[in-house]
Amino acid sequence: MDHQPAEEARHELSNTMAGVLLAHLRQVAGPRLVDEVLNRAGETRSLEEISDSANWSSFESIRDLFEAAVEVTGDPTVPRKAGADIFRHYSSDAVTSLMRSLGEPEAVLRLIADFAGKQTTLSAFECVDSGSTHAVIEVHRISAVPAQRIWCDYTAGVFSAVPDIFGLPFAGIEEVQCQTRGDGVCRFEVTWRQELADPASEADAMAERMASLTSRFGALEAMATELASVDDVDTALETITHRAAIAVRAPHYLLAVRLPRDEQVRVHRVGLTEAEARTLATEILAEHPDDRDGTRLIVDVASSVHRFGRLVAVNPGVSRFAPEERRLLQAYAGHAAAALQTAAALAESRARVHALQALLDLSGALADAQSTGEAADRLAISVPKVLDCEEAVVLTWDPEGEMLSCRGHSARSLDGTETSLAHLPATTARRLAATGHPVVLDEVRAPGGLRTLAGMVGFDGGVLMSIAARGELLGLLVVRTGEELGRGGGLLAQLPGVASLAATALDNVALLEQVRHQALHDPLTGLPNLRILQEQPGLARRSWCRHAVLFVDLDGFKQVNDELGHACGDELLVQVAARLQRDIRAGDTVVRIGGDEFAVLLGVVVDAAEAEAIAGRLLGQLEPPFDVGGRTLTVSASIGVAVGDGGDTVEQLLARSDAAMYEAKRAGRATVRTAAATVG
Repeated sequence: MDHQPAEEARHELSNTMAGVLLAHLRQVAGPRLVDEVLNRAGETRSLEEISDSANWSSFESIRDLFEAAVEVTGDPTVPRKAGADIFRHYSSDAVTSLMRSLGEPEAVLRLIADFAGKQTTLSAFECVDSGSTHAVIEVHRISAVPAQRIWCDYTAGVFSAVPDIFGLPFAGIEEVQCQTRGDGVCRFEVTWRQELADPASEADAMAERMASLTSRFGALEAMATELASVDDVDTALETITHRAAIAVRAPHYLLAVRLPRDEQVRVHRVGLTEAEARTLATEILAEHPDDRDGTRLIVDVASSVHRFGRLVAVNPGVSRFAPEERRLLQAYAGHAAAALQTAAALAESRARVHALQALLDLSGALADAQSTGEAADRLAISVPKVLDCEEAVVLTWDPEGEMLSCRGHSARSLDGTETSLAHLPATTARRLAATGHPVVLDEVRAPGGLRTLAGMVGFDGGVLMSIAARGELLGLLVVRTGEELGRGGGLLAQLPGVASLAATALDNVALLEQVRHQALHDPLTGLPNLRILQEQPGLARRSWCRHAVLFVDLDGFKQVNDELGHACGDELLVQVAARLQRDIRAGDTVVRIGGDEFAVLLGVVVDAAEAEAIAGRLLGQLEPPFDVGGRTLTVSASIGVAVGDGGDTVEQLLARSDAAMYEAKRAGRATVRTAAATVG
């Protein structure tokens, strides 16, 4: 790569460098040292303005800050230490999965090499070699500003911090060539080891450092808007076309090109009507254009990366072009290719920023999800923004019931509810879990639930991607693209990364739901416990007028434990719990309080007589003998009833029904007693 000095370029640097330096100084020595450095450097701007990474400063002002920091601290390694802290001071949360989706340290170093140059007018960066444990970056000076040691030290610090993002031990960085020593470039060799650091440290480091890349990509998008808008590109192409018309003698000229992300061909013309230009553009963009026996001089507009289109000069008569004119027109085509390559690179950068922001938003939304349904709903709504597809559906899989259910749809919020159930055999689920790549729906030939997939998601064409963790299927992500999909499409390349984020989120909420269920339910009977009132504070606080609580205590249960053992006692409690739930109404809840005590939280009752009738039915459910470990046991219960009268909470009703239960105990076995109404 040939890097020529840009003598007329503005010598500026992004404020990221100043911000990270001042943040480092503040952390190690406090604000007083920062003030001293600012005064020594002659700074009159506010600390916020200097530290804003979206702004730029002159080369001289940032140089003065670094030199002042070295002088005040007496530490010549300050620039390198500041560079190593860049990811710590420009970071955000909940992005670990997202940074890992970049792949490995060399992928991040390639990105940094691509974009670091966009934050300085002094140097250009190029990653010339990379591997699983190393990367080599060259820095070329492109301005007349002399090379200085502080920039090399700062750059080395930035590169040395990258392996830690992935929790990999940093092995070293060596500047094997340096412009300050008379070399043509600064060449940095970064190495790291493959063994993983402590997982907790890795996750913390990942979360702290992500915003560095986000800040850099945001600054790049702002620069792209300023430096190369669409109008600017067209103006440059128009100028090139007209200058070619002056240099190469011909009455008609046409430039027909298209950027990689453009849908329409850009046409610039001289001496042609709009209709003539469109017809000629179609002809010269053909695979093998006709040069009309040499009266059309057609040259490619192409860079080493993209073929954009063609430039043509036309002599309608019999006059042909000289070889020198071809070389001249090719030179103008080269100028056009350079302008288009710059525009293409900036457009790609904007697309990367957009995709990264969408992934950040998705990661944050999934991190806050509290249930499988909520995670699936948020995933489905976010995916079209991330993948630029028309529609997305998330299906979750229940391994116990071997059922697929639709839990998220981008076209409509399902609010966590299940719709469109379908059976999916465990064998098919295992095969899908092992599939680490997208599958075009038209090619699906799977048995079971996948045959009805189109009916579940609401469309026929699209792509399916399994969501799996630790080899187990969690669900499926199905997207509709609205157009014919090629195997090499960007969507196909991005789907696995999105599915990985989804797998982490669904796995986490499944664990959260399991822990929550264990905390709110009795492990022996599976019934809710009284903690459910804390999980649903509205239930505990609401007025229990026309509601009731039945307090159930088994008669003679201690004798069962003493004579037959606790195993038999536990089995008896499980069977009692099942019978208590057998005849309750919708809206009623059976709760195990502890030991042989249960409570039944009743929904609306007309009066105390209705609550007493329900209690009587529960006694009837307990009358038939129980078969416990081959033994026939009979058990009864004493039940206390408390009915709300307008101001009672559930805790108050529990206390009153407990007292009524003791009255029932004193009255004899299998008895119901009702607590007197409170006096308001």
